[in-house]
Amino acid sequence: MVLRRKVPYCIQDFFHRLHKKKQPWPSSPSLFFDVRAQFEDEWMPTMKKHELEDYKRYLKEEYYEDLYDFPHGQLRSKPKEKISTTEIFYAAYREFQEETGFHFKFTKEEIEDYPLVTLQYTGLDGSLYKQNYFIVNNVRGLKRHVYFNSFNKSYTGQVTS
Repeated sequence: MVLRRKVPYCIQDFFHRLHKKKQPWPSSPSLFFDVRAQFEDEWMPTMKKHELEDYKRYLKEEYYEDLYDFPHGQLRSKPKEKISTTEIFYAAYREFQEETGFHFKFTKEEIEDYPLVTLQYTGLDGSLYKQNYFIVNNVRGLKRHVYFNSFNKSYTGQVTS
């Protein structure tokens, strides 16, 4: 499943900061321009070069990094040699749920049957990234959470059973 993001990560991070500070924040990315001045005053001075480039592209309605993206996230802190395939799968599944609003049924035994693909690449910020993906076919009971919001809009693939 591929997600189409409504705003670049720099704006998403700003929204999260507003949320943590219990400040009002837009319920939709289309309302970003209501807080644009605050974003540019408070957040832009802290942004890195590649984030500024993404923001400029966003304002021009051009493509920006991660406009289309796979659900992903970070593994919790733990020595890398002690992370099992099962733990990686649960982390990937958690991110899948959080970012798409979908969930499906599986057993712990089935996890070993899902192929794990690991990609390493250098991002526009010059950092080396390592991402793990599972290839999961023919899932049982694929359903969407009723509370899923994603700024009131989500672009996801069609669900087939």
